[in-house]
Amino acid sequence: MIRVLQLTDSINRSDGRTQVVMNVYRRIDKSQFQFDFTTGKYHDDNFKDEIEALGGKIYTLEEYEKFDFFKIRKFINKILTENSYDIVHYHASSIWGEGIKVAKRLNVPVRIMHAHNDVFGGDRMKSARNYLFSLGILRDATDFFSCSNKAGNAIFGTRDFTVFHNAIDIEKFRFNSDKRKKIRQEFSIGDNVFLMGQVGRLSAEKNQEFSIKLLSKLKLKKKSIKLLIIGEGSRYDHLKEFTKKFGVENNVIFTGQRTDVNDLYSALDVLILPSQFEGLPVTTIEAQSAGLPVLMSDNITKEAGIINCDFLSLDLMDSWIKKLTTLSSEMPDETNREKCGDKMDQTDYSDKRQVVLWNEMYKKLVKER
Repeated sequence: MIRVLQLTDSINRSDGRTQVVMNVYRRIDKSQFQFDFTTGKYHDDNFKDEIEALGGKIYTLEEYEKFDFFKIRKFINKILTENSYDIVHYHASSIWGEGIKVAKRLNVPVRIMHAHNDVFGGDRMKSARNYLFSLGILRDATDFFSCSNKAGNAIFGTRDFTVFHNAIDIEKFRFNSDKRKKIRQEFSIGDNVFLMGQVGRLSAEKNQEFSIKLLSKLKLKKKSIKLLIIGEGSRYDHLKEFTKKFGVENNVIFTGQRTDVNDLYSALDVLILPSQFEGLPVTTIEAQSAGLPVLMSDNITKEAGIINCDFLSLDLMDSWIKKLTTLSSEMPDETNREKCGDKMDQTDYSDKRQVVLWNEMYKKLVKER
């Protein structure tokens, strides 16, 4: 049995890094591997019951300050002292990376730093701070994983790293016409509505403002248009006011956090991601599995584009408008959308494929140490 302590810092369903780990954990052979998780205080919508049903432990640090290095180190030191782990797997970047330093001192043989983004922070100050904070982690880690080549090169520099694309349960996201009807009925969206969607937390780097501006400039000849903003976050009130500023408050629906995002993809006609920065967004792979065309900012790695994707500059809104106008005029092809799931299931983004790769790498690293 290879025991792995996952330093995700969250067990919330809304956390992309935790979703990736869980997609592997569900399929990995529990007779050979056991995952345990560290987390801070978590929301009601979480993976707690599922993790425990799969045999995993959850270590929770309820209260700590944002940069309370001492408390984090003490917490992880207790876990590693009282339990035996072969691997500590840190999902960057957060203060929980202190666990790598503790793991080195306690001689945990495999210490992995896993990059899920292509920047250290959302602005220069945060990037500089997080880079300096990560220097010790980079020094003490034994191995480096990344969600994409772009993220690996940005975070690890000249160090060798292994790319593990984000694992997706392709079948879960396959297009379904019944789900399309159900979701559209829920939000009173008719068949003649061209429905755009953006999925992700309501934060500056996700750039929902761009989507709202884009919606205000779109003029479709034969169809009306609406935008679903799917997710939650601290910028909700700001974004609501932003829709009023641009006169589209009646065309934007804020769904909040949803547990059925897989169903929502079937209801959409296009997914847009005007992100300021990303590692390799899981949402793009999910959407492509549902046969959705995807428009992404060119800040996102090209590795995210498999089927029917376009990468567009945020400085050229007209190119977004032109592409969306073309998409809105095309007849929906539900059969083709269903087939996209088959194509995505053959890629390295499939959880079936990723679980094999994680299995092989974990075994290899433990054997080498």
